[in-house]
Amino acid sequence: MRVTAATMGPAPDADGYTLTADGSEKGTLAANAALPIEGLSPGEHTIGLGGVAANCQVQGDNPRTVNVATGASQELTFAVACSTPAPGSGTLQIQTTTTGPDPDPNGYAFAVDAGAPQPIAVSGTTSLSNVAAGSHSVQLSSLAPNCAVAGENPQPVALESGATASATFVVACSATSGTIRVSVNTTGGPTDPDGYGVKIDNRSRSTIGTTGSTSIAAPAGSRTVELTGVAPNCQVADGRSRPVTVEIGAVQDVSFAVACMATTGSIQVSVTSSGSPPEAGYTVDLDDGGASQSIGINGTTTFAGVSAGGHTVTVLAALNCTVPEGAERFVTVTAGSTAEVALAVTCSPPQQAWTPLNLPAGFRGSAIWATSASDIFVAGASEGSSDGVILHHDGQTWSEQFRANQVLLGGLWGSSATEVFAAGNPTAGSASPGLVLRYDGSVWTDVGPNEEFDHYLAVWGTSPEDLFAAGWLDAIPATGLIRHFNGAEWSAVTDHGFGANGQITDLTGSSSTDVYALGSESSFDTEPSVTTSAIAHYDGNGWTRSFATAQYRLNGVWAAGPNDAFAVANDGYIFHHDGAAWNPMPSPTGHNLLDVWGRSGADVYAVGDGGILHYDGSNWSFSSTAPGTRVWGTASEVFVLTHDSVLRRSGL
Repeated sequence: MRVTAATMGPAPDADGYTLTADGSEKGTLAANAALPIEGLSPGEHTIGLGGVAANCQVQGDNPRTVNVATGASQELTFAVACSTPAPGSGTLQIQTTTTGPDPDPNGYAFAVDAGAPQPIAVSGTTSLSNVAAGSHSVQLSSLAPNCAVAGENPQPVALESGATASATFVVACSATSGTIRVSVNTTGGPTDPDGYGVKIDNRSRSTIGTTGSTSIAAPAGSRTVELTGVAPNCQVADGRSRPVTVEIGAVQDVSFAVACMATTGSIQVSVTSSGSPPEAGYTVDLDDGGASQSIGINGTTTFAGVSAGGHTVTVLAALNCTVPEGAERFVTVTAGSTAEVALAVTCSPPQQAWTPLNLPAGFRGSAIWATSASDIFVAGASEGSSDGVILHHDGQTWSEQFRANQVLLGGLWGSSATEVFAAGNPTAGSASPGLVLRYDGSVWTDVGPNEEFDHYLAVWGTSPEDLFAAGWLDAIPATGLIRHFNGAEWSAVTDHGFGANGQITDLTGSSSTDVYALGSESSFDTEPSVTTSAIAHYDGNGWTRSFATAQYRLNGVWAAGPNDAFAVANDGYIFHHDGAAWNPMPSPTGHNLLDVWGRSGADVYAVGDGGILHYDGSNWSFSSTAPGTRVWGTASEVFVLTHDSVLRRSGL
């Protein structure tokens, strides 16, 4: 609180005023100045000005009762009016001395010649200037009932001109209070880090540690003692409040027993490595990145303060490392205990070399197909452009073969160097239908059905006379779309199963009677909406749903044969179809996988954000750490499309 004196008149008090708060002197306040009072607790306080010269008078109450709010910055102003002092004046000094165990909590007031009272501390001195010479009477008042003045009250004082005269009051105060001794004993843990508070009659009086005691003076009578600031994980036996009767001069004991229980536990993760692990070690994620810690190749780390319940621990190993039993583990944490997770990591030596072939600057590919290193097709678009482009590499340079206005090209497949097909998806606002393009070795031509609302994302076939194009139909609601071309005309496939809010993003197969379509469906009837990834299979007679999951986002599918197919998904998941069911396979990565292709069921490549994986019929391992988006190959080469290049591995 800041107290201001605003003095008016021709002769302000030269030595200022004595500022008092709750019976204690807080300093000298000049006639026109401000003085802060620090450390006032929330609640009511008595603030006053003493030592006001005889020719000056405080306007309004003096002292004043103010209510201090928690955390607030408050102002209090006293207006003082001073007149011209009488000639031949002197200074009158008033002094108080108080003894006894319970002094008046608000201080006293004094008056000269029954004039306006002024506050004075219980043991203090104040001076009044400009008091007229002569005989005066000084009276001390506002004493608490347990306090009395020893000697005359009022006291006569004779003041000579230019001199100083004193009036001294000795006050004796008897006891009116006793002592409450509060003790606390806390068991268990974790305990409250900042201890507790103590209230008496709902007024904060003291703080106390989690185990200890404090003594507080309190007025005699019935009181209520309350322990406050108790942490949510702690309980006070028999409640937080205690009634107590305080007797004058006596000590009353009040005790509290507090029991604290843990609300969290911890997870200790240990890793052992074999093979060729990286010196830097790994990263361990808790709950999909909710918290992360580094861990050595043969080390231990602990997640502390973990809430009770189920949690997921994932080790993000180096790209040439695998966790045979799975990189992700589920663990249940019990409050106050430590759950342990052990992970064994196997790391292989550096993998095969891949040769990069840079794409033109600013070009981003979305599909790749090739017959050799001198016959590579890439579909995509330049950054910021809505025109789809097909590039061709002849072993020396890239050249643009085709440009589709406002149609993005996202699917490529061919049966030979002179029979290549591409699928196109119109951009928003485009007047073009979805495209199916054919390359005959010289030029690209539109051979699609040219239906107005078709959007094509994938194309695949066994020959130019057995071709599937898939994507989605722009209807209300949108639905999945597959059309079949027999070399002469297109027909609609209606039993693929991708219904409302569906789309098909990938096609593959091993024969005309073993075809797979991968896509998704979204349901907006629930909050939040649910997206289901699915794979449909065609056996030559009809389409049936082969796999559906809302847990994993499927991105790519490839089939080696009727009972041998692979699918890849986000978060490193890989699935294998054995003709009866899709089963998860151990994966060496936790990064998203985007595409899959192979030469046989024992020679398969998967690409994604974390690099290039290879399956040898027994295990998946890293072939490269370079991220890829699409993969295609021939009998002797594999091509991986990245965001700015094509990676080629040959000599297989």
